[in-house]
Amino acid sequence: TVTAPRITVADTIGAGDTFTAGLSSALLDGGVHTSRQLDELPDAAWRQVMRFAATADPHSSYVYQAVTAIEEGASAAFVELLEEERGQA
Repeated sequence: TVTAPRITVADTIGAGDTFTAGLSSALLDGGVHTSRQLDELPDAAWRQVMRFAATADPHSSYVYQAVTAIEEGASAAFVELLEEERGQA
């Protein structure tokens, strides 16, 4: 079990996209590229991946790149906001 930090929620738009991007980014950074590797991931590594995903910052370059890569599944408004904030709009 990974406990998410307590925060004050300002807006939930893109929260799922950010979590998914953080999860994907952490798994790829850890060398996980296939579903078979997921089965072999030790519990400690899973906790680290989940902790990263639960605290992912949508403005970090890794998470931004992952969200952009899954842009078709991401909220268009969320992607536009990220691009505006990064000066790419």
